Amino acid sequence: MDEKAPATWQDVSDALAALETRQASFRCQLGALRQAQSSSRQGQIQKLQLNFAARVVQLQRQGEILRSQSTRACRQAVRSRSLAVEAQRAAKAAQLESQELRGALQGLGDALDAKTREAESCRREAQALRQQLQQRERRSVANDGRLQKQEELLDEAASALSLLSKKLKDHEDPDLRLSSAGC
Repeated sequence: MDEKAPATWQDVSDALAALETRQASFRCQLGALRQAQSSSRQGQIQKLQLNFAARVVQLQRQGEILRSQSTRACRQAVRSRSLAVEAQRAAKAAQLESQELRGALQGLGDALDAKTREAESCRREAQALRQQLQQRERRSVANDGRLQKQEELLDEAASALSLLSKKLKDHEDPDLRLSSAGC
């Protein structure tokens, strides 16, 4: 068996110095690793901050677009409503005129039986009233068509408003609240 020689104080001192050197080297390497990790984290944090800022800008733009679309849709709905109200008034006026003309026509028919001498004059007047009635009925039919188109426009506007409202609720951000006071 090989016996080792007993360690001297010089051997212990040399071993201790070697350990201290290795420990200092490890500390330097550990410091460099910590600094690299810190730099990497800072880079990641900066990337995340940039991504967050870009997303905020994107959401703000989307919010502006949605506000603009909502405002436009509200204006169109108001216009459509007023046009529909006007069309309804015109249709009612045409119906009243039509009823009045029918009543006048009926009265002329009764007067025709009673007054045979004025038959020719009454026939001409009745013919004129019939033509007016037909013209007004044509206008009434045209107004009814317009009214129906306007009601369809109102329905489309209501659907668009409903869809925009739902989009706004889905994309609502506490920093990007839209006021609905314009509607």
